[in-house]
Amino acid sequence: MSKGGIVVELNKESGYIKSLARREKVHFIYSRVKLENDVENIIIEIGQEVEFHVINDDSIDIKGKQGRGRFKIANTSLSARQIKILPKGSVQFFHSVAESVEGMIKVLPRVPTQHNAGYPGVIKLKQPLEREGEIFEEVNVSFEDIMGGIRQSYGSRGDKDSELWIKKGDVLCFDVVYDVVEGGMKASDIFCQNDEEKGVKLVTPCYIGRSEGIVCALKKMSDGFGFGFIRCAEEKADNIYFNMNDLLPETLLKTIPSSPDARSEIATNSAVSFDILTRKHEGKEKRFADRIVLLPKSSVIMEKTLVTGMKGMINLENKKRSTWNVIMDECVELLPNDVMRPYIAQALDSIGSYSDEISFPERQQHRENNIIMGMAHSRGLEANLVGVDLEHNKKGHVVVRKASKADSSAAEGNIEDKSAEALEKENIVNDRKQVKEIVIEKQSFVSRGSSTEYPKEGDFIQFDVIQKRCDGKVEAANITILDRKAPDEEAETKSTSETVGIVDNIMKYKSYGFIAMYNEANNFEKEKIFFHFNDVTLENNNQRGKGRGRNKQSDNFLRKGDEVSFVVTFRNGKKSASGIHRAPMGSVKVPEPFDSNPCQGLHTLLSSFFIFFSECVVFLFQVTF
Repeated sequence: MSKGGIVVELNKESGYIKSLARREKVHFIYSRVKLENDVENIIIEIGQEVEFHVINDDSIDIKGKQGRGRFKIANTSLSARQIKILPKGSVQFFHSVAESVEGMIKVLPRVPTQHNAGYPGVIKLKQPLEREGEIFEEVNVSFEDIMGGIRQSYGSRGDKDSELWIKKGDVLCFDVVYDVVEGGMKASDIFCQNDEEKGVKLVTPCYIGRSEGIVCALKKMSDGFGFGFIRCAEEKADNIYFNMNDLLPETLLKTIPSSPDARSEIATNSAVSFDILTRKHEGKEKRFADRIVLLPKSSVIMEKTLVTGMKGMINLENKKRSTWNVIMDECVELLPNDVMRPYIAQALDSIGSYSDEISFPERQQHRENNIIMGMAHSRGLEANLVGVDLEHNKKGHVVVRKASKADSSAAEGNIEDKSAEALEKENIVNDRKQVKEIVIEKQSFVSRGSSTEYPKEGDFIQFDVIQKRCDGKVEAANITILDRKAPDEEAETKSTSETVGIVDNIMKYKSYGFIAMYNEANNFEKEKIFFHFNDVTLENNNQRGKGRGRNKQSDNFLRKGDEVSFVVTFRNGKKSASGIHRAPMGSVKVPEPFDSNPCQGLHTLLSSFFIFFSECVVFLFQVTF
């Protein structure tokens, strides 16, 4: 029975033919080729389409290179006879089924190596295809048909290995053909007329484990390669290291907006998207950026301005932390998690299209896992945290699956039964949609173009409300003081005359103390008044207490029990001492202890006299007798 095929390999006097009827190559000899019109010159090229008969022949032999006779070719049993050259287009290994089809990588194709045999990958189609009454939901794909080429990587043992740029979960665009030899569907570009569109190309990378950010540091070498660091926009974590060898090839991209020459155009402050990988480096697990795509400028937003020109009042000033609490005139609506984490949202929305379950990689913070679970629950999906190991600091990873109708109804019932506080804690429902009060830090006045003049309690200010994507924190920018609070007349007043007191306690390591003042008008009631070391004037050259150090006061500094003179100052309604000087001994009238029982003294005197009289009587009696 005659079969068709294509010449795929040529030697000096023989070659091999790829047959439509079998996977094995068929050996042939030039002398078996029949030419029309008895042409003596045999011209056979690779790719020549032929028709032939196949026989099992164990006595296939060809002439040796040195003319020493004839020898048998090992492992050769299939031989082509009656070979006839056919016109181009006569042999078709593939039949076109559909064009520009999308599908997701389910099984990665393996690149054959010296030690491992390769195998084709599997793509799950977005929409099933039909051919001759048979439904196909999956197609095969060979590594040779995927654009971008092969990348070199190093395994855990340090040995060099070959892998593809694509990964499981990527969505690809391709043409579907029917493989006559294999008898199945295959992703290929054989019938594509445009060379630029040929090849299986990447439509969208896998959303799971992908993020975006800004290049914050870059070191370029003379050969065009280099390394750098990326500041992630979706996570509050350390900057992520990347190598320029990990830039995704432009030939693989189809619909992703990217620069045609990313390797030369990438620079500091460039917007990029990337996969986050965790590898062991020097015994520690570190994160690396992989499959980097250079995005258009200003496409990645690290923070978003919610409101401009917002007005508010400072209701609390924390001087110790240098922060100010501001009550805004209006409530501000915060960004939803879908905007803050777009890749996670797209991954959750893809559940049901290609698969009913996805698994997110381990996160660095528990908060990120809670956000993913909250976003999944808001979509009616089932989310579970698995792989938690507190002993080995394993935070676990989130597995999200499509919930059944029974699970969905039960989950809705649980949500209705729980309180709002519990829902907010579990991130099932994001109750914090609006804010009325924010905290302004000191760095906001310096790093965000605000005035260096700091506000005080009661001041009215105008500012822009900013929200960060990495942690959802709300901050203020472009702060302007509109109106300052009028100074309170009683906020700081001093008494007209000096008074005296005794140092009751000194906190040497905190630079303050207390003075005991005795109020003669109020039955010499003891009152403690606060003072600071800065308000103490020493005898030597009027040197003040400040600058002497917390535990390095001079020998003539105040001690507990010293009498001092000072002026009482009212600051924000509280008494404090200022203008403190050492006073002469005896300046303070200390009240005598008050006798609460006036008869007790007389009773004590009479008791003593009676005891003395009894002892005398006993003595006289002993002497007399």
